Amino acid sequence: MISTLYLKLAGAAAVLALVGGAYLYVSHLRSSVETLKTAAVQREMYVNQQTDKIASLGQTLKDQNDAVDALRAEGAARLKQAAADLAVAKRAAVAAKASAQTIFITKPSTPDDLCKSALDLLNASQP
Repeated sequence: MISTLYLKLAGAAAVLALVGGAYLYVSHLRSSVETLKTAAVQREMYVNQQTDKIASLGQTLKDQNDAVDALRAEGAARLKQAAADLAVAKRAAVAAKASAQTIFITKPSTPDDLCKSALDLLNASQP
């Protein structure tokens, strides 16, 4: 009778140990799952932050490229205008030189009217 009681007690202890071990194992698994869920949420937040940063940097890069294109177009327009202004200035210089040569040829300077001839050259070269 004592042996059956010990057997029943040993069986109950084994069942209790099995149930306790299963409970501990399940609670460990639950805590591991919670840890993994927390890590997954943190990773997802990190990925979203990085995605937002990449999108922001992409937009900044696009804006800078647009600004560079606008500056390039403005520079090309200014260069074209400067070339046109230079051509006009060259034509004006050629005309002024021709006018000055005409004045010099028609009114050669002498030591007496040197200043007068210089003033005639200056006045004739101005429009």
